[in-house]
Amino acid sequence: MGLVLKYAQRTKKGAWRYRRRVPDDLRPILGKAEITKVLEDSEKEALKAYPSVHQAWYSCGARGRHERRTLQSHQDICTCRRFLA
Repeated sequence: MGLVLKYAQRTKKGAWRYRRRVPDDLRPILGKAEITKVLEDSEKEALKAYPSVHQAWYSCGARGRHERRTLQSHQDICTCRRFLA
């Protein structure tokens, strides 16, 4: 049995991607219902890239929720939108 990474999927072309649904409360702020980021083509490269992409997602989610509560820090939200693009 191999290693299973939550939110990591292999595409039809064989590349690896990070795919995640955006929670309903963050959709108006982040402007997306789902995010996908290419991790890499090989499993080894995808395993190496996964932690940074996963951490960036959690950072964006926390910033989005903070933005929703305080209506501040547009720069943080713009940074997250660039990451999610």
